[in-house]
Amino acid sequence: MKKLVLYLALALLCSLSMPAQANVTYTYGFYGVTNNDPTGTSITVGETYLSVDVSEFASGEVLFEFNNEVGSPAPYDRYFIRGVYFYDGVLLGIASLVDADQSYEGLTNDSDVDFSEDASNANGFTSSVKLVTAYELMGDADNDPGAANGVQPGEWLGVVFTHDGTFDDVIAGLNSGQIIVGIHVGGFGEDDYSEKFVTIPAPGAILLGSIGVGLVGWLRRRRIL
Repeated sequence: MKKLVLYLALALLCSLSMPAQANVTYTYGFYGVTNNDPTGTSITVGETYLSVDVSEFASGEVLFEFNNEVGSPAPYDRYFIRGVYFYDGVLLGIASLVDADQSYEGLTNDSDVDFSEDASNANGFTSSVKLVTAYELMGDADNDPGAANGVQPGEWLGVVFTHDGTFDDVIAGLNSGQIIVGIHVGGFGEDDYSEKFVTIPAPGAILLGSIGVGLVGWLRRRRIL
């Protein structure tokens, strides 16, 4: 019995240290860091329906796909991502934006999402979260606040980065918080509240890490390790 428990413990710990797998998509949720809507509904909706998928796109490149899912109730069903920010870690530079104006290596976007790079306001994100980075992407808006060209429900934006390292390094950075992605979202509710969100580490990684630490402690107390 002791050997069986030991083998299970070792298998779990090995799984925690396994590198990210190529051709696998890792999905990260967002956590609200502002509180402009006094009801809190804007933050709840954003945390429920906004996400970013991260996948290895090509050698030395990683794709961040920002998704705005359909399903939030009225009047919280017309919000849009208007800005995207990166605290870059091992990321080097933007290889391409995949929006209405561009396609890249066979990846195309047929929505009206239209973003461009603008680092004019890149040294701050909120009073409590600073994303010191050279990468700020804003919806091209011309004469409106960006709703038409932002990522509305049912739409997506792709950002391809080159990276200094490996895809494993990118995922490890996201899981540890060394790489942070922030988004600025507007149009919440009838009062058009604007909120900001940042990525949170993968819940699975946090849960497995906690289980692993607890299991090691239990095994030591039982004198199995």
